[in-house]
Amino acid sequence: MGSKSKLQIDTQELASAGGKATQTLAGSAAPTFAPPPPAAESKLDAALVGAIAKTEAIRTEVDTTDSLWATKQQAALTQSPPVLEQQDQKAAQDYNQVQFPTLVMEPGGGSNLPRSI
Repeated sequence: MGSKSKLQIDTQELASAGGKATQTLAGSAAPTFAPPPPAAESKLDAALVGAIAKTEAIRTEVDTTDSLWATKQQAALTQSPPVLEQQDQKAAQDYNQVQFPTLVMEPGGGSNLPRSI
């Protein structure tokens, strides 16, 4: 990156994405399954109660994980625009402060191995 390099990150787009992530997180709550009547009179009703209980446990576990990552994404998108804008303005100078050794080849006598300056 040159001395005039800028990342030129559009912070308004990131803020908009943060808002969309918040809306997605709010709208992602899945409704629970309605169990059959408590008095399971047949084997089919009893099996249905067991299937719903297992399905509900799996759904809750998956929803918890999804909600956790959606919350992290929403927070990152909401909080990142000021940080990225600051990096966009100030970090380019840091990139230019790194120096690499320049190799010099000397023709003629001695070893032809490069040496650092």
